[in-house]
Amino acid sequence: MSRNNRFAGLVQEGMRVKNLSLRALCRKAGVDPSLMSKILAGKRNPPDDDAVIDSMARSLELDPVELYVSVDRLPPQWRSVGSNPELFEAVRELLEGGRRAPRAAVLPPIRATSAPSEKTVQDSMPEELL
Repeated sequence: MSRNNRFAGLVQEGMRVKNLSLRALCRKAGVDPSLMSKILAGKRNPPDDDAVIDSMARSLELDPVELYVSVDRLPPQWRSVGSNPELFEAVRELLEGGRRAPRAAVLPPIRATSAPSEKTVQDSMPEELL
């Protein structure tokens, strides 16, 4: 299934579940209905703007991560994976090898120096990626 079909399928299913018309969804999400109609029909590529994807997810009460993945993108909160070599390798191993690396060996807690109450990178990552 192409990335447009996956995105369109998620949005259309969300519209069905929420009993929203295309116009009602677009009004709620602040998206142009003509553009969204073309995207859902497969005539245009899915949105590449974070704000649009987030707004669609909120409006349909969908998991934004699922919408991002449906358009072959990393959600903003996961983009730190690329800048952390240990975390990147752990994710790669999970995706390619299907086995979980030992948690302590994957990523030691990293704390921001500016505020001791900030979350570690591990705290913000989904459990299945750790």
